[in-house]
Amino acid sequence: LALAGVNSRFELWHGMDRVGEFQLALFGAQHISNAAAVAAFLHHNGFEMKAAAAAMASFRGVGRRQQLLIRHGDVRVFDDYGHHPREIEVTLAALRGLRVRRVLVAFHPHRYTRTRHLLKDFATCFAGADQVWITDVYSAGEKEIPEINGARLASAVAEQGTLAAFASTLSRLREQVRMAAKPGDVIVFFGAGDITQVAHQVA
Repeated sequence: LALAGVNSRFELWHGMDRVGEFQLALFGAQHISNAAAVAAFLHHNGFEMKAAAAAMASFRGVGRRQQLLIRHGDVRVFDDYGHHPREIEVTLAALRGLRVRRVLVAFHPHRYTRTRHLLKDFATCFAGADQVWITDVYSAGEKEIPEINGARLASAVAEQGTLAAFASTLSRLREQVRMAAKPGDVIVFFGAGDITQVAHQVA
């Protein structure tokens, strides 16, 4: 595996036979694992590997999955739909592979019930971040659950040793992230709700 910017490269082998070399305009172990599985399937079913490699090299991913919105000098802003602890962990690990100065995270919790059920997992999944801001829960039509909110989640994250703060509104979140960003930082906005609007505004 080799990383160059936000690109990845891998080789696929079948036993002692080299199937081919593949390059992705994506990064992170999860993307490489998915691409390798696709290449193995195509190889098994007799597809031409040079054509498969060319198709993979031209694939730019899908919207809101490690989507690079802008690179402004040495600051990069990503938008990501991830709203489950495992998704967040995997994406942060991938961003760490870019050897950046700091990883700053803004998170919009999605649904009161999910936040309640996965509170302990959310408390630890941001360990790969240098600083985290959490805004209030995006209800997605659910009724509010007492004591389940962004402030409680931010406290739970901070208790695990990650620098975390609560931003009561999306506009406040936007301003706090803007003020904290420094050259060399990567900023990633996580959430299934309208936090994507803030990501575009910061970008």
